[in-house]
Amino acid sequence: MSAIPQTILSRHQSMKGQLRYQVFKSKALEIRKPYYVYQSEQWRPDRPFLLLWLFRGHEREWVNIAEDTSRFHSTAIQDLDTLISRDQLPPTIAIMPGLNSTNNWISSAGVDMQGSWPKGIRGLGTGRFWSYLSDELIPHIDHNLDPHQMATRAAFGFSMGGYTVQLLSTRKPGYLDHAAMYDGIFPWAKHVDPRIKGKNQEDVIWMESSAFDAALGRPRNAKVLRDWNPTDQLLAADQENLNLMRKTQFWINSASADGSFGNIDRAKYLVKTLKERGMPNRHASIPFAKDAKHDWHWNDTFFYTTLLRIAKDF
Repeated sequence: MSAIPQTILSRHQSMKGQLRYQVFKSKALEIRKPYYVYQSEQWRPDRPFLLLWLFRGHEREWVNIAEDTSRFHSTAIQDLDTLISRDQLPPTIAIMPGLNSTNNWISSAGVDMQGSWPKGIRGLGTGRFWSYLSDELIPHIDHNLDPHQMATRAAFGFSMGGYTVQLLSTRKPGYLDHAAMYDGIFPWAKHVDPRIKGKNQEDVIWMESSAFDAALGRPRNAKVLRDWNPTDQLLAADQENLNLMRKTQFWINSASADGSFGNIDRAKYLVKTLKERGMPNRHASIPFAKDAKHDWHWNDTFFYTTLLRIAKDF
């Protein structure tokens, strides 16, 4: 085990629950891919519990105190453990998959990657991350941790992880009981940015950013863009799939600004699109707070406050 997992695990040793670093041998990726698992003290497989999927990119991000400079005292998982120890949340299992390269330089976006990346970059394997997540890791966790189907399933995603949660809600409709997204990088329909006036309205982030070249390829392919645009999938869903999607409760908040400060416009657009299809946002306000930013402090605050609201219905 490398020094980073050991440092992270050591920091979380004083919790009542347990944080573990595990590795899954993936046929889709043709590599062994790590993920973190948190298991609360009171968890039992024959009793109702909360199963959380936590996404951003690298598996360490939800449990790394130094992921950015905004975390001062605790990680999201330490906050979770504290709430459970106070009996404010039910017994919980949290899964934090790794969807990026080992060095976190290249994002898969959680899709079956269509582009290329430099030789020697570890942790991507074949790049078939959606196949790994949806066909291997999720069934593995469900089979081993929830054999009696006792879990309430919730997925939380921050930034790129918000996109991953949106993708889960459309490609695996009805799987999630709760889909919670903070300041997600949600695609516009057909990757057309309605804020831009004139002929060229393409979504610059998804169409031009080099951050997505490995995941989506360059030049972008129209079919690839359609296949991995969950907003388009929501708009094109037939009645059967819409009914399944409506089984999920959506919890969407954003930072208080847009551009380099956050993604409030994308959040507003997704909330509007969901509402038009009978899926209201459970949060009354889209910006989380008037000074909310695109950082881990604000995501962690969104995380535990949203969990407390979900727990009221548990």
